Amino acid sequence: MPITATPIRFFLKSLRCLSGSTVVIAFAMALGGSPNIAAPASAASPTLTLSGDKDTAAYDEIIARLGTATDLQSRTVAATALLGLADTLSNLGRGDSAIAIYDDLLARFGTATELPLRELVARASVNKGIKIAESGRYNDAIVVFDEVIGRFGTATELHLREEVFNALRNKGVTLEALGRNEDAIAVYDDLLVRFRTDADLPTRKAIAGVLVNKGMTLAALKRYEGAIASYDDVIAHFGETTELSQPEKVAMALFDKMIALTALGRSDEAFAVCDDLVARYGGAPAQTAREAVSNALYSKGTYLGALNRREDAILAYDEVITRFGTAIESSVRENVAKASFNKGVTLGMLGRNNEAMVVFDDIIAHFGKSPKSPLRQIVAMAIMQKAIKFGEFGRIDDATAAFDDVITRYGEAAEPSLRETAAKAKEFKEYFQNH
Repeated sequence: MPITATPIRFFLKSLRCLSGSTVVIAFAMALGGSPNIAAPASAASPTLTLSGDKDTAAYDEIIARLGTATDLQSRTVAATALLGLADTLSNLGRGDSAIAIYDDLLARFGTATELPLRELVARASVNKGIKIAESGRYNDAIVVFDEVIGRFGTATELHLREEVFNALRNKGVTLEALGRNEDAIAVYDDLLVRFRTDADLPTRKAIAGVLVNKGMTLAALKRYEGAIASYDDVIAHFGETTELSQPEKVAMALFDKMIALTALGRSDEAFAVCDDLVARYGGAPAQTAREAVSNALYSKGTYLGALNRREDAILAYDEVITRFGTAIESSVRENVAKASFNKGVTLGMLGRNNEAMVVFDDIIAHFGKSPKSPLRQIVAMAIMQKAIKFGEFGRIDDATAAFDDVITRYGEAAEPSLRETAAKAKEFKEYFQNH
């Protein structure tokens, strides 16, 4: 049986990190010191063990000097250093430490009324919410995002509005993660009302990602017509070569529109959208576009197969293989492997067994040494298909060798699905040997 297609899910996430070296140099110079600040041992945070991280030592130095300062310039420098340190820890995967530093910043400056500090507080709060959401504490994250929206939601200053935008869109994503799709759509609609006609160009461009997410959420609720309308909004307003052009978001919207049309049984329209996507972005270098194109072509093949248009399905699979056969991106390589497997199965359905065997051999040769679990599963299925074909041809010795290959490769695999495949190989081996 061919491997079926599933929609891509792209979630929005924003973590606006300060450039560590830029912050240190700028504010060290503002203090009249050297950009190469050397922190004394007593200034370093006892919880940090960042070997070779000169920026962290510089941040700690600024915090030690200015953490209790009362003038605005010094307090802004200290808050900026704390935010930069937290973002650095976040990027290093030390989420708990990052959250602790965000909390320190909010405790020191959370009630500040001066605009520079309010902006830093808003940004720290959003970044804290993101890190909490990434840890799986979704409800706690929503509380943080709501605090930002409630406190700064009516602000007119550009950078505060940016953080309200980020809080709203990340709240929507977090609600999706909780399965609260109706609530997520309401949040996206609130965001669109507030920011759709914003004068700030980066904000207007970011609207494209919100519309894609809204469309996916509507599709998850099987409200496909509404989803298609959202995708069409992206395609119409962000697809042309203008200052608002967002090709990666348009590629995502086109693919998800294809999936929605297929769910409605409008296959010909879905295939036309796929062809439009390939025509627009088939040669695009961006990974997101390559993922969308390879997913669309692979999905087209599976849908054509489901319609018993098997020759056409093979053409779609061949296009995936031809366009992306040398890809290095894991997700795109997986699509190539799946397309190859489905091509082999489809050839077998057409009675073209020798061609099918060649395809399965190609899968084993190209992906047989991959450590990636999805590719390992496809290789295991390819060997199984090959073994079964041998058995059907009466080539029992060859079938036995192929089944043994599966058992040897995957009999003690960490993945339960691969161990199950190895167990099935034993059963098939015994069947063919006894019949």
